[in-house]
Amino acid sequence: MCRVRREQVNKHHTTFFSDLSVLRGRFQFERAESVLVNNIPLTIPQSFEGILPTQPSELNFPFEPETFGALASLIKPGATAFDVGSSYGILATLLAKLLGPRGRVYAFEANSHVMPRARLLARRNGVLRRVCFVNACIGETSGGEVEFNVLPEYQSVASTRNPQIRAIYHEATTVRVPLLALDDFCAQVASKPPCMIKIDIEGGEWCALQGARRLLEEVHPDLVIETHGLEINGIGGSLGDLCNDLRALGYPLFDLHALTPIGPEEYAAKYASRIGHLLASTKLSEPGVIPALQSKLTMHRSSDERARQLWDDLARAREAVNRGLTSEAEGLLRGNPHLGAASPGGSVLTGLPSALPGAIG
Repeated sequence: MCRVRREQVNKHHTTFFSDLSVLRGRFQFERAESVLVNNIPLTIPQSFEGILPTQPSELNFPFEPETFGALASLIKPGATAFDVGSSYGILATLLAKLLGPRGRVYAFEANSHVMPRARLLARRNGVLRRVCFVNACIGETSGGEVEFNVLPEYQSVASTRNPQIRAIYHEATTVRVPLLALDDFCAQVASKPPCMIKIDIEGGEWCALQGARRLLEEVHPDLVIETHGLEINGIGGSLGDLCNDLRALGYPLFDLHALTPIGPEEYAAKYASRIGHLLASTKLSEPGVIPALQSKLTMHRSSDERARQLWDDLARAREAVNRGLTSEAEGLLRGNPHLGAASPGGSVLTGLPSALPGAIG
């Protein structure tokens, strides 16, 4: 049986988004000048329709909440951050906003097809000069090329080195991509080492850390890793190897779902067959850091849950209008206290997803 389960990849499926134009002309929302993504105002290009809301709104859209919450809680303005597996550049742009004008983001992505849109997003939001996009597959060594399996369009966020993906998605194509180790990149390119590394590369996380051993031993950057317990086995290492290696390097671990410290064996067993979100940071050993982190992440989670409910109500309203049940749609919108500005006879956010993407939780 293919080790890459369909549901493990489905968390990325942005093809669940659909056009909400059927609501246009029926409901109206307060006017705004930007889109709130994780409570950060962004200008979203129209080419992102189906990925993010594209019309200005005061409604917050939560994106990758576990990952972003950890990044936002630990990041320091003016620092350098690595975004390994940057895809459409959403988190890279958000990170650049958080880091400020003296900060720097290096965004690594193996799928070259998504990079023009990632650069466009950064440009529209005035941070392109602070984000360096690198088309490479981050792995255990540098030099040569590796096979990388690419999914088309919005499914591309599930692209991976694991060849078993082709048994699930027959539309996947295989390309050859330059292989790059973070240690070599830091030695040759980066002006200063990162204080934080986010990794989301569909099972390639152990290989990425193998190519960053010197960086982890000498600098100890904070690590926010989306782990893929099944996919990792088809690329290199295992989830257990990853957790044990981090422990050997002096990294305490923190489960971003449970919001509690966790041991290597427990984490590896818990997330062996499902996606997990792991924080590894030497700061976790410092007095008072864990309670403060838990408090911040709990607040983030509460806000995200309210936003999820709001967007789910919008999705149900869209479905009601599709069935001709306009009064039911109006009731859903008016019944949500965060949608009190909705009223018949106006326009609605265009480009809204039909439901919250799997990628946000």
